[in-house]
Amino acid sequence: MLHDHDDFAQLGNRVIEGWYNLHRLHSSLGYRSPADYEAALLA
Repeated sequence: MLHDHDDFAQLGNRVIEGWYNLHRLHSSLGYRSPADYEAALLA
């Protein structure tokens, strides 16, 4: 439950670090997500 600004900020940071940064496309990775890029390296 979100009780104050700090709770909301922590939730936002978890979403960004836990999902967004792993799935957004990066031009330096050939417009692939870090998760896709890493999977291709390990394959």
